[in-house]
Amino acid sequence: MDNLSERARELLEKQRHRYLTSLPEKKASLQEAWHEAAGGHVSELLERIHKLAGSSGLHGLDVIQGLAVEIEEAIKGQASREEYADRFDALLAAIDLESPD
Repeated sequence: MDNLSERARELLEKQRHRYLTSLPEKKASLQEAWHEAAGGHVSELLERIHKLAGSSGLHGLDVIQGLAVEIEEAIKGQASREEYADRFDALLAAIDLESPD
């Protein structure tokens, strides 16, 4: 049982590392969607934020998840970008903090 637990832990660590190394790409994708949303096209931003909220939570990144959920709720509530711009900036900063060097 211990070998299985250790193997499972190793697999989870590898998966988490892969996720963390994907964060810069996710950040770039969010920034692209943010700029598209300036023209009123928020559907892509909403989709990317929603995915980030779920995936970051699975990997224990609570700050990223919390900010993503707040932004998702703001978008769904039809808030203007200006109303959640501070949270978006904080989200990008949180991604930078979690991204490996």
